[in-house]
Amino acid sequence: MGSHVERPPRALLFPVVASGHWGPFLQLILQLATKKLNFTLLADRGRCDELKAYQAKGAFATIDVEFLEVYTDPSTLSLRKDLVPAMWTNLESFISNGEFDPSRYTCMISDMFLYFCQDLADKWGIPNYFYVTCPTYFGLVLLHGEGIVDGGWIPQNPVKRKQFLDLPGLEMFTGGDMPMALTEMEPDLFHLLPRAIKGSAGLVFNSFEEFEKKPLSDLRDQLKLNAMPGKGPPTVFTIGPLLLLPGIPGALDDTKPVEKSESIAWLDKQQKSSVLFICFGSQRELPEPLITGIASGLEDTGVPFLWALRIPPQSSKIESLPEGFESRTQSRGLVLTSWVPQQEILLHPSVGGFLTHCGWNSILESMLGGVPIAAFPLYAEQRMNQRYMVNAVKTAVAIEGEHGQYEAKEIAAAIMRLLKGKEGVEARQNMQIMKEMAYAAMEEGGSSHKNLQNFLAEVQRVR
Repeated sequence: MGSHVERPPRALLFPVVASGHWGPFLQLILQLATKKLNFTLLADRGRCDELKAYQAKGAFATIDVEFLEVYTDPSTLSLRKDLVPAMWTNLESFISNGEFDPSRYTCMISDMFLYFCQDLADKWGIPNYFYVTCPTYFGLVLLHGEGIVDGGWIPQNPVKRKQFLDLPGLEMFTGGDMPMALTEMEPDLFHLLPRAIKGSAGLVFNSFEEFEKKPLSDLRDQLKLNAMPGKGPPTVFTIGPLLLLPGIPGALDDTKPVEKSESIAWLDKQQKSSVLFICFGSQRELPEPLITGIASGLEDTGVPFLWALRIPPQSSKIESLPEGFESRTQSRGLVLTSWVPQQEILLHPSVGGFLTHCGWNSILESMLGGVPIAAFPLYAEQRMNQRYMVNAVKTAVAIEGEHGQYEAKEIAAAIMRLLKGKEGVEARQNMQIMKEMAYAAMEEGGSSHKNLQNFLAEVQRVR
């Protein structure tokens, strides 16, 4: 009989490099590095160069890291319907060239959409952990994906759109809350994901137990009930908010400008909790009707505002905004089309509310500032996030609309409820409670601190 040769711990990392997924994955990478876990990253040239720049400043100095440029197809760089097939095509070509040696690795950590990573992990005999860059209730969408699609629980279904799901753990959501991606991405994606999820070693979430008690309990129960024969259920690790943890020295120093930004300088002149911050992330530009609706709503409210407006590369701010908007609101508002330090803004005492698309990263940043939300979902799981924030934890007010269709009067009404109404007072109080819980979860002995230590211990095991 041959003797088993132990391999030193080394993780193989499979992120999706689109910004909404890459940011949280980078935070996880930095925590792996602080625990001195050697790793190999499979990504595109841009993300590899990003980490090489950190490395040149002294980051990763105590570990063995490797950055492999695998993804060359432009389709792998954004959340498009052909993202997953394009990634698999590039990856399959890379690992079949004869130079890739899977025996070097003791575990895998992969993005939640990359179902094929579980097949590779099984083939190579190593555990795979899916990193879910969404709340834990989205883990139930991944697990029940086949039942959701086959049952017609999708926004495009006029009947099921307003009905509540009958799938365990998802009963608080309607068909209209489900992501359009269920049918817009690779046709079979949500048929293939449940098997991969059930076969994995674990699911990792950038969230914390106190914020999602019921969804977390439901997810664990469903994973047990749907466990694969002869294999235990995946372990669920809630390890966030990772934003509260320090990274490795030199890794992210260049993300903060030396001089105070225009946005912070402007906020310094405003009254406490008076300003509405408006930002819809970095992935998509808003269509003109939405920009017009938001601008009209802001004019009607009369509240101070800071608007981080993403516009197309060839456009100007004057072209994007309604004529005369800036001159009419210049005494109380600021519109910026350049990068703004969102996390720093949401920690500023002048900010009293956040009008956001309800992306998960933005929700966490708002929570850490104790800033209540006017929930304006546009795509992905954002309508689910709106419903959970408004109905379950009551830290937001809803802007009513049908998948990106919103009226100026609805926007104005929600802003006033958030900043001036009783609903906003309750949301602010509840968000402060969540803020305190988030910080406590990440402190030594807190729920996320324990879960992170347990996860790191698993991926550092010698195999």
